[in-house]
Amino acid sequence: MHPIASQEDPAGRPGPHRPVTMTLTLSPRAADLIDLLSDELGMTRDAVIAQSLMLMKVASDATRGGKSFGVASSPESLDVEVVGLGNKGRWARGSST
Repeated sequence: MHPIASQEDPAGRPGPHRPVTMTLTLSPRAADLIDLLSDELGMTRDAVIAQSLMLMKVASDATRGGKSFGVASSPESLDVEVVGLGNKGRWARGSST
């Protein structure tokens, strides 16, 4: 992905809360999945993509830290719980056990 326009400071860096416009080329299947999730979760497409990236970051951090990342049948077996998907909640929290 390559930024085509952004609001930048005089040194050319995007501000911490300024949106950055990017061009993204997706397969029809990926675009349909974004639309499906957007409809199911009642979110905008950009929010779906942003939350997907954050979830990927949690997975990446876990695997780099020597942990597994997946789906468990019981919340009690989790080291980290991903919460707030589909809304503006927190992304992850440590286990309470």
